[in-house]
Amino acid sequence: MENAVKCVWPDWHIKELLGIGSYGTVYRAVRGDDPSCVCAIKIISIPRHAAELDSLRSEGMTDAETRTYLHELVNDFVGEIRMMELLRGAPNVVCVDEYAVVEKEGEIGWDICIRMEYLTPFNVYICDKHLCEAEVLKLGVDLCSALEACAQHHIIHRDIKPENILVGENGEYKLGDFGIARRLEHLTFGLSQKGTVNYMAPEVVYSYDYDERVDVYALGLVLYRLLNKNRLPFLDTEKQLLLPRERQNAVDCRLRGDVLPAPCEASPTVADIVLKACAYRPEDRFSTAAEMKQALTEAAETLYGGLPTAAVLPSATVRSRKTGRGSRTLKLLTGALLAACLLLGGGSLWMLLANRDADLPDSPSGQTSTADEEKRQSETTASAEPAETTRAPQTDPAQTEFVPPALEGLSVADAIAALTKAGIAVETVWVFDENTAKDTVLTQTYQPNSYTMTLTVSLGAKIATGLEVEQMPDEREYYRGDSFSPDGLVLTVLYGEHRERVEEGFSFTPARFDAAGEQTVTVSFGGQTVTIPVTVHEVVCEGIEVYRLPLKLKYRVGDPLDTMGMTVARVYSNGEREVAAEEIICSPMILTRAGKVQVTVTCAGMQTFFDITVEEAD
Repeated sequence: MENAVKCVWPDWHIKELLGIGSYGTVYRAVRGDDPSCVCAIKIISIPRHAAELDSLRSEGMTDAETRTYLHELVNDFVGEIRMMELLRGAPNVVCVDEYAVVEKEGEIGWDICIRMEYLTPFNVYICDKHLCEAEVLKLGVDLCSALEACAQHHIIHRDIKPENILVGENGEYKLGDFGIARRLEHLTFGLSQKGTVNYMAPEVVYSYDYDERVDVYALGLVLYRLLNKNRLPFLDTEKQLLLPRERQNAVDCRLRGDVLPAPCEASPTVADIVLKACAYRPEDRFSTAAEMKQALTEAAETLYGGLPTAAVLPSATVRSRKTGRGSRTLKLLTGALLAACLLLGGGSLWMLLANRDADLPDSPSGQTSTADEEKRQSETTASAEPAETTRAPQTDPAQTEFVPPALEGLSVADAIAALTKAGIAVETVWVFDENTAKDTVLTQTYQPNSYTMTLTVSLGAKIATGLEVEQMPDEREYYRGDSFSPDGLVLTVLYGEHRERVEEGFSFTPARFDAAGEQTVTVSFGGQTVTIPVTVHEVVCEGIEVYRLPLKLKYRVGDPLDTMGMTVARVYSNGEREVAAEEIICSPMILTRAGKVQVTVTCAGMQTFFDITVEEAD
C-alpha cells in the first residue's frame, strides 16, 4: 500500500493506519517532515484479494477477460470520483483533493489512491459525549446542506451512516465516502447487504427503483438513533446487551413497514420530523433534503432560538489500550494536538507530574510570567492536567532555581527513580501504551511554573505472541451467500506478558459463505490466528407478500378490482425480497358487497392478502 502512495505522491509519507472498511483502507499521511501538514489517504484495491480473482476464474473467465472486467470496474470508479470533483468546495462535504490509479506489478489488479482532508470520525467525536437535541438538529441541518449540493448534480449518496460522517475542526459535520459501495457492488463476489442494512431504505434493500429520498430516510435513522439512547428503532433502550436475534428482529420490523415509535429523547416537534424522514413509503417522506433542512431549522428556531454556533473541537481525552493493570487517561489541550501526540514519529508520549519538596521556588508573584506562558503555549507536546495540583510554598525568589536531573537514555522506571531521588514526588504517570514500560527516554521538558515533566519515550517494536477471543461477533448465524460480519468481535492480543484489546484491523477468511452447514472463520491479527464457529443456513423461499399496495383502496359495490401500482415480492428465509415475475391472480375481481373486504393474492402457488374498503353504491 505504501509503495502505491510513494509512486504517485512521493512527498507524502504514510504514518498510521486509521481504519479498515469493507471497500478500502484509510491512512494518516504527513507531507515531508512537516507534522502539521496532514491528510487522509484512502486506498481501494481491485480486486481486494486473490480469492476474488479465483471467484471470477471459477465462472469460466480467462485472465484476459478477468483483466478486462476488473479494468472496466476501475474506469467506472474513476468516473465516479471525477463526478465528485463537482462537489469541491461544497459545504459540509468531504471532497477529494486528488486521486491516482496504480496498476499492481506481476498480478491482475489496481490500487485506487484518494487523498482528502484529515478530519475526526463522528464515532470518535461522540464516544465521550452525549449530543443534546439542539446539537442533533445542527448535525441534521449540516448533512441536509451536503445532500442539497449532491442534488444539484444528481448524486445519490445511498450510504449515509455514522461511519461516513466526519467532524471539522470548527465543529461542522461533513459527509464522506460517496459512491464507493454502489460501484463495488458490481463485483460478482461483492458483499451482501447484510451488515449495512441498518440505515438502508426499504426500496434499496428490496432492489426497487429509488431516488434521493433514500438519503432522507437514512439521515432520519441517524437522527433517530442519536435521539433514542443510541438505539435504532424497535430496540430496547434500557437493555445493556442486545442479542443478534433482537437486532435482526428490529430490522425486520422496520423493513416490513411497522410503525416506528417516537425516539425517546426527542421533543414532539423533532420526533415528528424524524418520523416523517423515516416513513416507510417514499411518498410520505420529505420530498427533498432542502425540505427536511427547512423543517429542522424551523424547529431549532422555535425550541432553542436557533442552531448552536460552530465551535472549535473541545479538549479530548484519549484512553490507552487495555492492559492487565487497567486503563489510564491523558488529557490533551485541543483536537489538533490529539493527532500530533498520538502520531509522534516513532515515539509514545509519557506525562510525569512531579511536585518538588518545600524548598522548590515558585514564581516571584505566584503567577506565570508572560514569557513562560508563551513558551508553554508554543510546546508541540501536550501537558497533563490532573484534577488537583499541590503547590509548594513560595520561597525567596533569589534562591537558585531547581535543575531537574538528566533523564535522556534512561528507562522509564529509572527516570522515575531519578526524579524521586532528586526530591520530586511523582504523582501520576499518563501513558499511551504500557508496553513501552522499559523503553528509553528520548527527550525531556521541565516546566517550572507548573512543575510538570514531559518525557518522550521510544515506542519500540511489539511482536504478538498469541491471540484470544474476548468477545464473539454479534452475528454467528448466516445464510448461504452472506459475508462474514466482524461487528462486535473483540480480540485480546498477547505481547509477552502484556495484553491488548483489539476491536478492528484484523482480517478473516472466508469472507463469504458459499455453502450451508457448520463452518469456522479464521481471524488473523499480528501474525496470529484464532477460529470462530458459525452456522450457515440454506436460503429458501418462505412465501410472498404485497410489498406495495395498489393505488386504489376504496371502492363502491359493483366496481372491478384495480391492481395498478401493486407489487408482489417473494420472501426468503434470509430476509431478502425479490419481485415476483410469475402471473398474479387476485380474488374477488368484482366487488359485490360493502364493508371491509379481504383480497386474496395468488402467485407461484403461494398466497397473501390485503384489505380494501367497499361502500354501498349510490
